[in-house]
Amino acid sequence: MYQSASGSFGPRPHSYQQGPKPLPKSAFGRVTTPAPATIQPNPWHILVNNTGSYFFLYDTTASEHGVSEGETYTQGIVVRSQGQGPIKLEISPLAWSGSAEQIPGKLNTGDVTFVYRGGL
Repeated sequence: MYQSASGSFGPRPHSYQQGPKPLPKSAFGRVTTPAPATIQPNPWHILVNNTGSYFFLYDTTASEHGVSEGETYTQGIVVRSQGQGPIKLEISPLAWSGSAEQIPGKLNTGDVTFVYRGGL
């Protein structure tokens, strides 16, 4: 048994009740849509959202959120037809680049989504 703050038996007063601690933001997953050639933390996986040829960077000397210049990208996927929905790739690149087929050479923020897994 336990005794409440007032000295009588029974439920504890509200100010002494315990409850779960709120989860930190890091417990939940998140997504970002980085601009081309912008260095990001390694994602859990990525989604390709548009047609085009996509290249990915896995090693860099640039700083996070900096711009990658003159580094070697590896070709990852060519998406030729629209309407396939996002294509999930189980890779963890630091940045992406490529060319869009609708307007050659025109890449947009949002063409690739980086998905980050949450955890405690």
